[in-house]
Amino acid sequence: MGKYILIGVAAGLTSALLYASVVSGSPLAALLFYTAPLPILLAGLGWGSFVALVAALAGALGIAVFISPIAAFFFFLMSAAPSAWIARLALLSRARADGSGVVEWYPIGRIVIWAAIFGGVAVVATIPMFGFDIEAYRAGLADTLRAMVTPEGGSATVPEGIDIEELVGFFAQVLPVFGAVLWMMTELLNLWLAARIASSSGRLTRPWPRLAQIEFPAYAPVVFVVAAATSFLGGILGFVASVFAATFGLAFVLLGLAVLHEVTRGNPARPFVLGITYLLLVVFAWIALALAALGLGETFLRLRNRPPRGGTRSPS
Repeated sequence: MGKYILIGVAAGLTSALLYASVVSGSPLAALLFYTAPLPILLAGLGWGSFVALVAALAGALGIAVFISPIAAFFFFLMSAAPSAWIARLALLSRARADGSGVVEWYPIGRIVIWAAIFGGVAVVATIPMFGFDIEAYRAGLADTLRAMVTPEGGSATVPEGIDIEELVGFFAQVLPVFGAVLWMMTELLNLWLAARIASSSGRLTRPWPRLAQIEFPAYAPVVFVVAAATSFLGGILGFVASVFAATFGLAFVLLGLAVLHEVTRGNPARPFVLGITYLLLVVFAWIALALAALGLGETFLRLRNRPPRGGTRSPS
């Protein structure tokens, strides 16, 4: 038991150090900040959910001692606790009820949905910092952004010719939604990386899933559609809805990509189709909307269950 606690403490303190590195303001520190969940996820996947919990608590305690209790609270809420919970979910399993002895692992698709929920919560949790009125929230966020680019007693550190107020106003509008999506993307990327490391070292107990076969729970499309519709209401309710619509939208983009990967298996044009899709996804935002629509349609049409014309798909 002592060995596992030490592993958890070491992982938690490493995560805390990565999280706190952002205060230096350097580009490298920003990159390290987004790898903060990795040690906790790796500890959980490699040594169990108890070790992940120890890591989350140890990291929060370290930040409380060396930085502040408020910083520790946000670290635990936005990074440590979600990572420990996701690691726990990834290790859940059960035997099939039919007595076949086959083990069923917690579905990866449900983990993606949990990441979407946590991504939204991470942004919504910042609302009390600025005010529960949407204008107050954006004004407070704008003040924070303005302080970041304008040193005290100095001038704005932005290129000449750029209106700082327009820049700050723009980022105050888009940053919350972008931040939620970025949180979700980095959490899933860290989970994938932690699983790869644990697998290569022989410590990953669950089999590697087929990502092209991810499935979402039945409530996921309902939440996505309701959140997207509610986002048009405006106010703080519309703001919260837009954040969750963005993270659930990303989940359905991933499902759309999974569908594309699956239905093109065995097709000679598959590398070209996938390559063009990923290239366009980086350049054109509407590709993401098309993929999200494909993912949403998959929940009703079950495109991956339909055999291709002319026979079955190749297992490759």
